[in-house]
Amino acid sequence: YCKNCKKTFVQKKFKSKTYDGRVIVEAINCYNLGNTLERSARLINRRYKIHTTKSTIHRWIQQYKDLCTYHSLRKTLMNRYGKDIVVSKGFEYNGLAYNFKYHKGKLELLGKDFPSLISYVKRFESGCPSFFDSIENRCSKLKIDVAIEKTSGENIASKLASFALKACLTKRERHSIVEKFMLLNDETTVAVEVPVWMWEKNLDLSIAGHIDMLQVRDNLVYVLDYKPAAAREKDETVASQLYLYASGLSFRISVPLDKFRCAWFDDKNYYEFEPKKAKVRYPKTSVHKNRGDKQLQTSEK
Repeated sequence: YCKNCKKTFVQKKFKSKTYDGRVIVEAINCYNLGNTLERSARLINRRYKIHTTKSTIHRWIQQYKDLCTYHSLRKTLMNRYGKDIVVSKGFEYNGLAYNFKYHKGKLELLGKDFPSLISYVKRFESGCPSFFDSIENRCSKLKIDVAIEKTSGENIASKLASFALKACLTKRERHSIVEKFMLLNDETTVAVEVPVWMWEKNLDLSIAGHIDMLQVRDNLVYVLDYKPAAAREKDETVASQLYLYASGLSFRISVPLDKFRCAWFDDKNYYEFEPKKAKVRYPKTSVHKNRGDKQLQTSEK
């Protein structure tokens, strides 16, 4: 509200909608966290100082249910797990904060063919290993030569990202908003910001990182990375990062690499490759070691 001109302004990102994009996105999030329509309306009204109703939120739920495919699982999983369906844990790694989350219902339903994945994800409820923060070599910074055959095309991940980004006010919010929206509203994302580490014998050093999103679909484990400008990313750079993620997780949960797929995406583009078919060439000289290496190498044995 402008006191000078006596007019009210709304930041609209949805066509023909009275409410701001953030209100609509957060209302859907709130409902799929397990709240009733009535409680969702109360929470949204309190947070954004607006007046919406349960019928309005119900209309949004119905309008976007083809995109928010969790709609088909919600009733069954809510009856089984109730409102405490998402587990959240904050981590700090190399001075950066990460908000690990996993969806109890989807993880146990979709991951039934990968019991070791379920166990691995659940272990972070009690925190990361003590040596994790001392591993200086990050998957996103360490570059190895990885040649891939990528495929591109339409994928619902891009549509979900496009929808979620309507709630963004700053660029810094993009990752967390896209991750949260996909975890709560699609039917395949089981966890976000998942820690992973390994001892890479070809480099003779320890590597660690956080996987943006884990999905389970078509009896495969998908390692996804949200890249705001996916089309401009260099294939060799992003392939190196995703390959290390997949290799590390494959080792940690004892699932063959041919059961993994890697992908990066934004709100318009989606690129995927099979890490098992990637051609990998490691440098002859090792990257510097760090104080976490000895502990990690011992634990790997």
